[in-house]
Amino acid sequence: MQLQLYERVVYDRPALYLLAQLFQGHDYAVGAKVEVVAGVQTQTPWTLNTSLSQVYRPYTFIRMDTSLLFEFLVGESVVNVLLPIKGTIQFSEQVYGALDSAFVFLLDSDNIILPLGLSVGYTFSEDERPLCDLSARFGWPLLYNLTYDDTDLETFTGELVVRCFIAH
Repeated sequence: MQLQLYERVVYDRPALYLLAQLFQGHDYAVGAKVEVVAGVQTQTPWTLNTSLSQVYRPYTFIRMDTSLLFEFLVGESVVNVLLPIKGTIQFSEQVYGALDSAFVFLLDSDNIILPLGLSVGYTFSEDERPLCDLSARFGWPLLYNLTYDDTDLETFTGELVVRCFIAH
């Protein structure tokens, strides 16, 4: 089993998470993740995320990620369930692009949301070990509401994400 500790900062919501690789095959891996996200200077509550994730690499330059994620909003007694999927293409050793979506079950409001996001990133490395990822993401977090058969293109997000690898 391989354990990794990461730090991620998205604007004013820093996160610390731990990954455990439970199984790895030739082109397939299964892992678990626990993440704490701080709600700093915002109305957004702290969250605790736990997930069981799978990674599939059909080719060396293509990666598909999916997981079952439980999001606990601290202090609000709310649990959301997410089934995210992300496809990543490695354009070079450092540059990558991704398309992501999910089934988001908002249990407190009985809504099912399908978001959509696009991102590009660059990995800084030393001796073939990643040190830091810098990525930009644009997304529609409420793109389609399955419950009400409604589309929302007006609500969008832009993110600049820095992910540093604290331990390998």
